[in-house]
Amino acid sequence: MTLTERLTIETQELKKAYIKETIVWAKEDFQALKEQVSNHKYTTEGSKEWWAMERKMEKLPVCFWRNDIDTWIEIQVKAAEKQYTNSIVKLAQRIEKKDLNQ
Repeated sequence: MTLTERLTIETQELKKAYIKETIVWAKEDFQALKEQVSNHKYTTEGSKEWWAMERKMEKLPVCFWRNDIDTWIEIQVKAAEKQYTNSIVKLAQRIEKKDLNQ
């Protein structure tokens, strides 16, 4: 069994907690973005803040505009799972590089 596999198995509880917190954050983030978008019409057109929000809105997925919070949460959870996996791989590489996996 590789170090990456062992770390993945041993950190399952941490992963569950991370995903649970991601879901809470995704719900709050969705609502905050909705509020920012609704307040955008009061921003002076052409200002730095206006352009920054325009760029941000261009990148929002279709599920946001359809008010589909479930898909939004699913996207955020998938990103969190990918981040978790990448972090485990990085950690294993650092441990192996320093010969700490005795």
